[in-house]
Amino acid sequence: MSTLNILIVDDTPTDQRLLQNILDNQGYQTAVASGGLEAIAYVSSAISSANSLELSSAITLPDLILLDIQMPDLDGYSVCEYLQQDPDLAHIPIIFISAANGIADKVKAFQIGGLDYITKPFHPEELLARVRTHLTLRSLQQQLERQNSQLSDALHQLRLAQTHLVISEKMAVLGQLVASMAHEMNTPLGVIRSSASATDEFLNHDFLALPELLSQLSIPEQFTLMEMIQVALNGTTWVLQSSSRDRRTARRQLIQQLDSHQISPALDIADLLIDSGIHQDLSPYQSILQAPNAVEICRIIYGFTGLYRANQMTFSAVDRASTVVQALRRYAYVGDPAETVETDLVESLETVLTLYRSQMRNGVEVIRDYQSVPKIGGFPDALHQIWSNLINNALQAMEFQGTLRISLQQKNDQQVEITFTDSGKGIPEVIQAQIFEPFFTTKAKGEGNGLGLSIIRTIVEQHQGTIAFTSRPQETRFTVTLPLTISPPKASDEAP
Repeated sequence: MSTLNILIVDDTPTDQRLLQNILDNQGYQTAVASGGLEAIAYVSSAISSANSLELSSAITLPDLILLDIQMPDLDGYSVCEYLQQDPDLAHIPIIFISAANGIADKVKAFQIGGLDYITKPFHPEELLARVRTHLTLRSLQQQLERQNSQLSDALHQLRLAQTHLVISEKMAVLGQLVASMAHEMNTPLGVIRSSASATDEFLNHDFLALPELLSQLSIPEQFTLMEMIQVALNGTTWVLQSSSRDRRTARRQLIQQLDSHQISPALDIADLLIDSGIHQDLSPYQSILQAPNAVEICRIIYGFTGLYRANQMTFSAVDRASTVVQALRRYAYVGDPAETVETDLVESLETVLTLYRSQMRNGVEVIRDYQSVPKIGGFPDALHQIWSNLINNALQAMEFQGTLRISLQQKNDQQVEITFTDSGKGIPEVIQAQIFEPFFTTKAKGEGNGLGLSIIRTIVEQHQGTIAFTSRPQETRFTVTLPLTISPPKASDEAP
């Protein structure tokens, strides 16, 4: 991981040295500007170096700026406004650090684009905590931007594939598939937009309350808050994989702990902690949970975990967009060899369930019946596509109201079995023989192209497995049977 660069803009040599010592001791790379004009010249030189053909430069664009307000040549407000107006610089997080502690000073700092405000004299621990927070948020934002760029590249590849396949008589059918697959991109695009909206909401609401919240906490309590956030981030897997029963049990235990320490409102705090992934012993956090604003503190923690999960969902959504392209290739080139990867089926199923969580929240009960099974050899992206299609079909069949049961068990020494059972209206017997045919659909025009089940059957067959179903009103069950290991293709089966 490269060293993070911080630009210190302050006209007082004593403050410059103090800030440099604190940050250098934490492994950050620092640069100093003694005034506003010097700061602008520094970042302008960094932009010029970044745009040049030089492989390296002594001047590097800062990852964060600590900006004083009162300076003789150009005040910090003017410097901030200048940076915000330049698209190449507006993304740099700015923390104002000033002896001015009036409300008007702080409000103006936030209004012109500052992300935080530290009053001199400051505590080193507080300074470092805020610097780490903003650098972390910037890193998450950069990851989201990279994922958006990758999604654009995937869409571009899809258009190139369409152009190539349409002009090929042999691939005429696949050309129709590509032309009809636009709606398949809506889900990952929707997830990315939802993740971006969640991030934006946190940054523009809960995060703005963080400086005020930190100011109300002692230094030890601030470290406790950081520790709780880290514990919550580490608990993300538990949140995603725990059953409803596990969560209810953990919630009851948290409420008992909170009540024993006379912490209230216990129900609200327990819900926020469970949703954040904090579900065990609360004694290390007793002091902070007894604060009058404990609910607000827990909501901030939940906001950080939501930010992290939004980023993870974006990764999954981009992967799914790429899956569309790969699924089309597999549909056309059946039996094309690829390297398999050991895959945890529980993790694979939960990844897709996470993407549909918002659609299931208000009327669908998901019952997980997961038995312990070995990891299987397979293509993870393709497996995600199978689960996604079957879950989406089940939700639509139930009109997003009912029960979805997902079972995972080992069928024998060589196979595992995954079943999806929904309580929807069922598939009419007269069309059951046609549902795996390409382009067959019972949906209204524009609502579906009839490719989903056809594609996933191809994917299952490429895994050397089978897919079958039974259906009657209030119970439709799709069963996917997969081998633990995919056998290498025989020479006679390979494409010439």
